[in-house]
Amino acid sequence: MSEGRRGLAHVTPPRSAASGRARSGGTAASWRGTGILALAGLASIVFIAAVGRADVTRQLPEPVLRLDLPGHTAEIRTLAFAPGGKRLISAGRDKKALVWRIEPAAAAPADGVPRTLTRDIGRRRVLERDLRWQLGRATRGVIQALAAAPGESSLVAIGGNGAMGSTGEIVLIDAADGTLAAVLGGGDRPGHRQAVAALGFSADGAWCFSQDLDGQAFAWQRDRAWAAVELTVPEQDRYGVVRTAALRARPSTRPLAAVKGSRVALPVLVSPPGEKIEVWHFDLHDPLRPGEPQRLAVDHFGVVVAMAASSDGRFLASADLAGRLIVHDLDAPAAAATVIQLETPARALAIAPDGARVVCGAAAMGKESRLEVWQIAGGERTVALPMPDEIFAVALSDDGRTVAWSGGWSEEVSVADIVALDAAAGERPRIRRLGGVGRRVAKLAFSPESPPGRVAIGFARPDGEPVFDTAFDVEGLTLSAVGEPGDWAPAQGNAGNWSLARAERDTPGAESWRLARDGRPAGTIDLDLDWQGRMPDAERAVAWLSRPNAAEPWAVAVGTDRGITIHALVEEGAAPVVRRFRGHEEAVAALAISADGRWLASGARDGFVMLWSLVGLGGDPLFERFGVTLAAAEAGAVVREVDPAGPLAGKGVRAEDRIARIGWRDAKNGRHEAIDSRAVIRVLAECAWSDQIAFTLARAGKENSFNRYPAWENVAAIHVAANREWAFFTPAGYYAASANGDSLFGWHVNRGLELLPQFFPAARFRRRLERPDVMTRLLREGSLEAALRGAAGGAPEDTSEVLPRLIDATPQVRIISPRPEEIVPGDTVRLVAEIEVAEENTLEEVRAYATGVAGVAIPPEETADSPPAPHRQRFVWDLPLPREPRHLLQVTALTGAGVSGAAEIVVVAGERDLPARKPRLHLLACGVDHYLLTRRMSDSGLGDLEFAVADADAFRESLFHASRQLYDPGVSVILKDSEATAAHWRAAVGELVAAIGDEGGPDDLFVIFLAGHGLVNDGPDRTYHFLCHDALIEEQNGMLRARTGTITWEDFRELADLGCRKVAIVDTCHSGALGPAQRAASSRDFRDHMFLVVAASAETEPSQESKDWGHGAFTTVLLAALGGAAERSDLHDGVEDPGETVVTFDEIVDYITAEVPRLTRAKAGARGAAADSDAQHPTLAPEGLIPYVTLPLAGAGAGAIGAGPLE
Repeated sequence: MSEGRRGLAHVTPPRSAASGRARSGGTAASWRGTGILALAGLASIVFIAAVGRADVTRQLPEPVLRLDLPGHTAEIRTLAFAPGGKRLISAGRDKKALVWRIEPAAAAPADGVPRTLTRDIGRRRVLERDLRWQLGRATRGVIQALAAAPGESSLVAIGGNGAMGSTGEIVLIDAADGTLAAVLGGGDRPGHRQAVAALGFSADGAWCFSQDLDGQAFAWQRDRAWAAVELTVPEQDRYGVVRTAALRARPSTRPLAAVKGSRVALPVLVSPPGEKIEVWHFDLHDPLRPGEPQRLAVDHFGVVVAMAASSDGRFLASADLAGRLIVHDLDAPAAAATVIQLETPARALAIAPDGARVVCGAAAMGKESRLEVWQIAGGERTVALPMPDEIFAVALSDDGRTVAWSGGWSEEVSVADIVALDAAAGERPRIRRLGGVGRRVAKLAFSPESPPGRVAIGFARPDGEPVFDTAFDVEGLTLSAVGEPGDWAPAQGNAGNWSLARAERDTPGAESWRLARDGRPAGTIDLDLDWQGRMPDAERAVAWLSRPNAAEPWAVAVGTDRGITIHALVEEGAAPVVRRFRGHEEAVAALAISADGRWLASGARDGFVMLWSLVGLGGDPLFERFGVTLAAAEAGAVVREVDPAGPLAGKGVRAEDRIARIGWRDAKNGRHEAIDSRAVIRVLAECAWSDQIAFTLARAGKENSFNRYPAWENVAAIHVAANREWAFFTPAGYYAASANGDSLFGWHVNRGLELLPQFFPAARFRRRLERPDVMTRLLREGSLEAALRGAAGGAPEDTSEVLPRLIDATPQVRIISPRPEEIVPGDTVRLVAEIEVAEENTLEEVRAYATGVAGVAIPPEETADSPPAPHRQRFVWDLPLPREPRHLLQVTALTGAGVSGAAEIVVVAGERDLPARKPRLHLLACGVDHYLLTRRMSDSGLGDLEFAVADADAFRESLFHASRQLYDPGVSVILKDSEATAAHWRAAVGELVAAIGDEGGPDDLFVIFLAGHGLVNDGPDRTYHFLCHDALIEEQNGMLRARTGTITWEDFRELADLGCRKVAIVDTCHSGALGPAQRAASSRDFRDHMFLVVAASAETEPSQESKDWGHGAFTTVLLAALGGAAERSDLHDGVEDPGETVVTFDEIVDYITAEVPRLTRAKAGARGAAADSDAQHPTLAPEGLIPYVTLPLAGAGAGAIGAGPLE
């Protein structure tokens, strides 16, 4: 590799490890020789194995698949402003905290509704980072409480349902850079043994206070390494078993408030036993004098549900279940408390620094949810803003000017100036929305064929019943129009003469449902609240299962807030569970059964559609619990058959493995163990569905241990984002995805109590795990293993090992300098990074970019000595900085194992000199109307076009005209019709690269424009081709393939290292494949090399043209955007736009993603077609970079040539 090549660093071979240095990490099925299982994320791990045995394998926690979206995907439970109000931290049931940059505020449109459903640049730009802590299945990892330390600190305390054994650990993370500062409690250390419900810091930051759901409270002293001081013992030790049980039937809130004097206010029950209504006061605890609280007599009734204190701790606000809001001035006598009776109890509170104003999140028992603001002096409610969902969290900045609250239907955080909110006086206030990417799946159906080829998906609506919004083609791997109701099989199956309704009375500890047959009472389904939970929707969360050709069902599937269970139908008594499915983390709101009875689909508030196999259902009890058949033998129970979707298959269990022993915990009698093979088989066939079993598995003289519930996992899952990006993936990691779909998800790996977890985006493993050829076969073959055999033509890999091994091989990338949020003056920044690889792995390519612009790598001999580690290298780049207010610095490293590592930080632009010259605009355009082999093209359905050349001409003229005040014209080449051959394109690229050379600056812009036919090759590779004038198309075995005369990614590769911004604008059919393709691994190089790609259509869509427009639909809208139609001041997030005279790249993207679908829908409607069937949806990539690119393109008042009105 040449020295000084832009972006690409010199990679040296790793030095040998003379010390025999061990690999970091491990794999989920690595059969090494020492250690025992230490599986994080499970509270009651039962592990029966001899410590120190040389034949027992240590196993790392398995990767957990997570959505990775720019916002919350589940209920927001807590909010906290950092000191100064410049950051807001939010967290909740999706198990991560998000740090939002609040200043400078960019107001939303006056109607409060985003301009498009597909993009919101401002929303993405304010998300600074995710703060992740350890998590597990079910509720393990749910965040219930946040607190931000005062003063100059950027510490955030996070607590909730911990996943490290004690369930009550608290982590302190620096919100500025995401590093771990401390862990409070956890393991065997002093601290909580129950989920943490509330957190707070004293006004001087010397103490952190916490209370858990058992009512136990601690103070943690900063100056003593956060040593714990117990303030209260658990409620059961204070109030007794009976009263505590009654309290736990109330809302599970245990609030606190940090008040002046470094004290904490905690609710205390003061009414005597037997009173009909409990009365609560407050105890003010001084952690330096534990056990000597000061009583604050204030009558709260029922239970205290919310508390808040002013930033200095002087004012205390509290609310109870009876609807009383009480505000205390702790500098005044207790009698001076102000009491306000609320119409609806408050679930969350915040109080202004001067105590004059209280913000309430009000909602309970199905009543309307409202954000309320109360002026305390007069007891006047000045704001009552309805919200579509319950408000569990509100927060005020420490100056009292900015208010934030939850309760958005799409899990967004709302932020507003509180004075403006007060002054709105009934008008719609200006509110900023953060996030808003949550999607609640509420309706499903399969297409009627066998196997089903499509799944219809409907999302919940705040103002009505759900309808089908889209359909996913599980074989074609694309989104499609919903069509007519008759296109779908009945979602709930055939109920015959059976029905299900709530029982008149619940069995204790259960939610009870009554079966009926022919209108007569039959058996009952008692949903155990401890492990089954409650059923949220009796209409759509039920599916009836029938045998082939049977008139009546034999079982019913029930979706709850803890998963799915299938119950056999009985005429009387309890309907037994025959199988349990476990995978969703939110309430299952919709079920659908396929017409052939082989597949069950489920949808939940977590945004997932999951697909479950029903093959073999209703058989042997052992098989139904664990998906295996066993045979007794002297050396252990021998595995004979393994269902690939069963609970044990996911842990790598194979035929002929031996189960040496099992262990389990009994609530009454403690731990148990079974070694005899017959006892093992009997216990596994009869164990409770809620039992967790500890297995010790033997294979080839080695033992491996793991824990498993008798619950099956999904065969695959689908997520469709609001911007039509999608991902279709399996638990083992194989997937297919849309243009940016592999950025929607990844895998979380716990690393123990003292280390923050790591997150691995799916895109890092795309070369190994992106397998559309496998995913398209999945339902047809019935399992991942069968699909792999069909695609690869041979035996599959052990799928349980593939993803953990890839994670183990991922290079660890760390940016040493600059630091996150550092102010970097001047025109360049020197970036230093260290990269460490596993012992047997090698680095193939390392690149660095500043907001998409490649820098110059400093050769190794010019840098400091590398750190003394055999598999770690140091890299240095000088990165030129575009003129943006903030810069995204990225380092990527690709290994020989086909996996990549990455690190990124955001820095702030400092002072810099005026540019020496004006930026230059370069253009390479290509338009093809007429094709050399027209007849052959026409036979393939690709005839000549009318307006592609006109598109290219108009775009060039319009772009240079509109941008003349912003850029000096650079090199411009346009190839039309007979000039537009593949050979001429390659020659033009070479000439342009030579002409620009090293003279390109970071603010220069290279634009590529393509108009004509595009084709995605049929077959596994699905490579995108732009068809040049001399294109040759062939059809083989019913598949259409481009042979010669085309442009692919390889023809762009020379442009990758140009030291300027690069934009590819593509108006062709299937152009969505150009910018990373949903199936073509090669074309994802566009993203890796920081091309900004704007494509006219999604991969499966045509790009339309019409005489009415005189252009293609996409180019018509693009020309209007360049002419000023896209200019929107409300999108500028702190970016200077003097006089609102500049149209920027983000504005154009926002405009075309909204207007192209509207224009093409209108055209379809005008000719009587279904509007959705012909809608065209532009795509863009890479989405992670686009929010940081302002990139001026045109003067808003310049008026683009050729842009007519949009009709």
